[in-house]
Amino acid sequence: MKNNNYLPVVRKHYEEYPYPERNPEDEKNRLVAVGIDSLDVINHYSHEGKKNFLKGIRVLIAGGGTGDSTIFLAEQLRDTKSEIIYVDMSEASMKIAQERASIRGLTNITWIHDSLLNIPMLGLGKFDHISCTGVLHHLEDPVAGIKALESVLSDNGSINIMVYAHYGRTSVYQVQDLMRMINHNETSMNNEISNCRKVLKGLSATHWHKLANMHEEDLPDIELYDLYLHSQDRAYTVPELYEFAESANLKLIKLLGLGVVGGNDIYNPDIYIEDEGMRASLKKLNLMQRQAAAEILNGRILMHSFNLTKKIVKQPDASMLDYVPSLSIICANNSYEMVSQIMLMPGSAVQLNIQSINLNLEFRKTPNIESFFRYMNGERSLKSIYSKIMAEKKFGIEKITRNSLIQEFKPVIKEMSSHNLLFLRHKSVQRYKTTEDLDKR
Repeated sequence: MKNNNYLPVVRKHYEEYPYPERNPEDEKNRLVAVGIDSLDVINHYSHEGKKNFLKGIRVLIAGGGTGDSTIFLAEQLRDTKSEIIYVDMSEASMKIAQERASIRGLTNITWIHDSLLNIPMLGLGKFDHISCTGVLHHLEDPVAGIKALESVLSDNGSINIMVYAHYGRTSVYQVQDLMRMINHNETSMNNEISNCRKVLKGLSATHWHKLANMHEEDLPDIELYDLYLHSQDRAYTVPELYEFAESANLKLIKLLGLGVVGGNDIYNPDIYIEDEGMRASLKKLNLMQRQAAAEILNGRILMHSFNLTKKIVKQPDASMLDYVPSLSIICANNSYEMVSQIMLMPGSAVQLNIQSINLNLEFRKTPNIESFFRYMNGERSLKSIYSKIMAEKKFGIEKITRNSLIQEFKPVIKEMSSHNLLFLRHKSVQRYKTTEDLDKR
């Protein structure tokens, strides 16, 4: 490590307890998918669906830990000319990540043992994409961290970040404060953990932590220490996220509810409020204020995942004829057929249950929704799908036009995208391998 640009107590933590806990041997049996680092997610939200990653890109994993994001991105980009740079200050964590990569035969990763804050001085050049999950909130100066990332981001590049959320972790910080009082003279990390387990076991049934159903006393040592005994830990409200992004002259493009019930709609206050008058009042707020209200109304958002760019990026929609609608790569390979069959079920509404991404979504049937999903295969463009629907309906009583189909499917595609089930990519962009296919190899 070139410069000791880190908090010694934080480095000691991750040398003793590499996080998250991973056994490299598990790579022989499964691939850990990191939703925020799926190529379809990155492309849809950060690159208007136009970035062909498979032609080769430069990726930085800032604070790579034991390697989840590194392995997942390197596996998705295995057969391309892409370069993945891993940086982490914990040698123990990096060794675990390296073992995982070795077992998978991944050779497209460069390993750097150093602090995230030193990245601007390492001469690494610019990156098309930067992944930094669960790291910045452990820095003494998170703003210095995000500025370090921005300094090596290409003009058209993207950054995906995950940091802790303020309100959902209220009871966690109560326990952290208590443990600092109890462990203030303790020098043994093992004793700190032992004390914490005793405290968690003895918490009153009326304690916020119990009421929040966060019964975490049985966590492994590594997980427990990171959650309750971390020496440097902060969280963000939604307005603070926007301020954080602005501190580095970056644009917050999308707050992502990945892997949670409700998807991105957890940041939509309308899903928590039934009263129309109250909804009307909330609609007068700007986007950030509405998202801030939703975070408070939810109360249990534990972390914020979001993407940043240097300039505003628009989101693809149903009117973009040269775009291909594709199910999330986390879905099973037979999901297109499964969704199409579900749409054939009788009734005015259907229940779409995709277990692989924790989704149970109800759709109101529209006149042509069954045809849309029958023709959607991850290869056909919207123009092709619309043309096929118009061809099969051309002898009907009611005239079907492309514009009417666009208006019919705009809310459908928007709803599925908000649950991170469907993404749009330009037809010039190669199809991504699913996690099922990645697992097979």
